[in-house]
Amino acid sequence: MTKQVEMWFDAARASQTLSQLRGEGKVELAALDALDDFIKQGYCVMRGAAAPREVVAAAADLDAVWSPTYGYPALRVDEVRLPSGVKGATQDELMQLGSTDRDAAWRGHWRIHGFEQYSLAALGLLRWCLELPIVALLLGEAERMSTIAFGRGSEQRAHQDWAVSHVVPRGALIGVWIALEDVGEDAGPLAVYPGTHRLGPFGGFAPYPEVSLRTCSSDVAVAYYAWIDVQIAGRKAKAIECSAGDVVIWHAALIHEGRPRVRADVTRRSFVCHLVRRGSNAVDSITATLNW
Repeated sequence: MTKQVEMWFDAARASQTLSQLRGEGKVELAALDALDDFIKQGYCVMRGAAAPREVVAAAADLDAVWSPTYGYPALRVDEVRLPSGVKGATQDELMQLGSTDRDAAWRGHWRIHGFEQYSLAALGLLRWCLELPIVALLLGEAERMSTIAFGRGSEQRAHQDWAVSHVVPRGALIGVWIALEDVGEDAGPLAVYPGTHRLGPFGGFAPYPEVSLRTCSSDVAVAYYAWIDVQIAGRKAKAIECSAGDVVIWHAALIHEGRPRVRADVTRRSFVCHLVRRGSNAVDSITATLNW
């Protein structure tokens, strides 16, 4: 098993380290306050942090995927359900649908991985995330692991990001989620379970990073989600309602989920960047068969 070295913000002296940073006066107060929340709660919210111009442009690009004028026929839209029952389609395949079927697909669940390959605005947001002072404080030199653009609330079940990754150490991964529009309760907002980043890791992923949800057996996956259910029993989820440009950053071990959508017609455009400390993504060393 690869040795898991503790990240500084998970250490017992994290609060003292933060106090030292405050005393040095070299880091802006907003970043230090966000870092304090991250250490204590496992996440932080930075209101209105992302540039409005790029937020609006990224949202427009996400809408344009459903228009034949966007011009990326090979772009893949995952999880979208076609009338045939097939899940996932290229933009070209979506454009071949009739207007009624296309509208039904648009109203369902869908996401786009690596959207920055097709949207200059999304690329700009990714670069901005990598240059955030709090990201440098947490990870040092950071790099992209993955990105996902969402058109609707994901309604994803409670999970932790390290469990769907292969990162050494586990804590060298953070999620940076950007709201591309105002998100209320009816849209199925992101929800977090504060403090769950301090739980010990699920023991079924052994050896990690070779074994995670991406490589484990179905029995281990079932056991993991049963473990998650036990951990959140009696805890209150914090749904994060936000405005366009708000940013949420969370710890790799924080349990989070997508809340159910109250109204199917309401969008929840957003863009999430999963960032790792440079050299910490061990995915290329994985020899097991991938589940996805």
